[in-house]
Amino acid sequence: MVVRRNKKSQEDKEDCFKKLVKRKLELKEWLRVHGDHVKSEAVEKAITQIMMGEEAEEMRSRAKKLGETTRKAVEEGGSSCSDFNALIE
Repeated sequence: MVVRRNKKSQEDKEDCFKKLVKRKLELKEWLRVHGDHVKSEAVEKAITQIMMGEEAEEMRSRAKKLGETTRKAVEEGGSSCSDFNALIE
């Protein structure tokens, strides 16, 4: 099996990990200040912000690009298709 490392993909993973760590630290700080009980209004506000905010648009855009890249990879002649055929041969 041929495994190709995509530098950009690795950078994306590292960036995502950094964001997750940052969010976790923010959550810990929030819990320290506000406690572990959350009102439904706060949950609604947070979900609305994620679903409707600028960040949500960025997430949808990245997901669309990732989907396109994945489809191209598995199409005839794509990198995953070629690697799979090489493995079988």
